[in-house]
Order: sequence, then C-alpha cells, then structure tokens
Amino acid sequence: MYRLRTYYEELMPYVYYVGAAAAEVVEKSKAMAEVVDVPCLVRSPHGSGGSYNYAGSCGIPSILIERGCTGVWSKEEVELGKEDVRNVLRYLKILEGKISGKIYKPVDVENVIYKNASHTGCWYPTKRAGDTLKKGEILGWIKDYFGNVLEICVAEADGILLYQVVSLSIIRSGPMVAYGENVDCGQIDKW
Repeated sequence: MYRLRTYYEELMPYVYYVGAAAAEVVEKSKAMAEVVDVPCLVRSPHGSGGSYNYAGSCGIPSILIERGCTGVWSKEEVELGKEDVRNVLRYLKILEGKISGKIYKPVDVENVIYKNASHTGCWYPTKRAGDTLKKGEILGWIKDYFGNVLEICVAEADGILLYQVVSLSIIRSGPMVAYGENVDCGQIDKW
C-alpha cells in the first residue's frame, strides 16, 4: 500500500517494523523496533510502499519511527528521535555504548486497519490519536458543506487510534484513520 505522507495527520508516537519478509528479517526488525522509546510496536503487513518495506523485501531489516505530526515537532520530540536512532545504532553495534533507558513499555500491534475516505467533504473526527476505541464506535463523520452526512467512519474492532486526518478537508480515497486492532490498550502508556 502506498500512502502519500501528509501534513494534516495527527499521530501518536509508534514504530513500524517490517512484517512481510523472511522470518529472520522480521525478527531483526522487531528487535530494532524494541529499542525505540514509543508506546506501540506496529508490524507492517506490507512488502512494498515506503523505503522500509522495500528494504525488508530485499532482506534488509528496517523500521520507520513515527513521532511528531502535522508537519510539526517539538525540540523534545527531535531529541527523543535522535536518541531512538542512537539506540538502534547501539543495538546494531555500529555505535558504542549502552542502550539508554526507556519511558515506555511498548505493546505489540500486529493488525492495523487503514480506513480511506469514500467521499470528499468535511471531516469531523471524534477521537484523538492514542485514544482507545471499541468496535462499533463512531470515529468521525464526513459531511458536505451543508452539514449532510456523507459517510460515517465506524471502528471495525477494539483497538487504539494510531493516526488520523485532522484537517477539515478530506479527499475521496485519501487516508482517514488507522488503528491497531485488538490491542491490550490497558497496557499502553499514555504519551
């Protein structure tokens, strides 16, 4: 799945690791992800779409760290991201030193549901990235300019909201929400 990176997505900090590759590549990728200080480790089901997935399909363990959102990041997020990279390099024995301590005890997310908009219109989300959700809960509505509901986005499973569009404008076939299914959300540290 190819997904154009947007600057209108709100996301919680998490890390993708290669999941559609040889077992040893997946194992090494997950081990790399485990040294990143985020609440969730997300196993990617894709073998293409993004450089980290392509690397995995070529036998190269890889991860994608998601931190910051809407094209904005704080100094703290930059420092956390840099420390994450240093920890991965330490794990790989490319950089000397001990892997630094972590704030989070990450939860595994192996099944992610990606929902794209079926209509162009105005998006009204009901949740925030990092919120837990229950199957059947309304995650948001797409309305026209007159307030008529064009689409209702409903959670297909219990889980945690990884990211969502937060702009008023939403485009047909564009990303709307992504959430991890059946996650033991009680174990997730709030970021």
